[in-house]
Amino acid sequence: MCGKVDGQAMPVQRHQMGGAIVVDAGTGFAHPAIDLGFEALIPAAHQQGCACLVIRNSYNWGVLGYHVERLAEAGLVAFGFTNAPALIAPHGGHQAVIGTNPLAFAVPGPDGSAFVIDQSASVVARSEVMTRVHGITGSS
Repeated sequence: MCGKVDGQAMPVQRHQMGGAIVVDAGTGFAHPAIDLGFEALIPAAHQQGCACLVIRNSYNWGVLGYHVERLAEAGLVAFGFTNAPALIAPHGGHQAVIGTNPLAFAVPGPDGSAFVIDQSASVVARSEVMTRVHGITGSS
């Protein structure tokens, strides 16, 4: 166990004002917090014309494109992003100043399908580098 995530954490919606929703994941995985937030976000976006969901104190969103695609399937244009610590040095640099923050965008299609773009600021995930450099496995 790495001690970074509480597998038993229950997310709590902390705030909603119009189209602004805040969910606290309680240091748990992001997915249950996202699901809880979408319960308020989707109707708010349809009603207000625009809405924003903030997930606090979570661990690992996984594939961000999956979440924005769900919003596009609900008929919404969606833009998602996360924060990340500085982990990458720019080309030619020696000091990390860029995070590996993913960005994802999705728009609904005419037949219910979605156009999705999901990208990261890095070529490879930090966890892959750590695994190869230090021999870290998923079981540690």
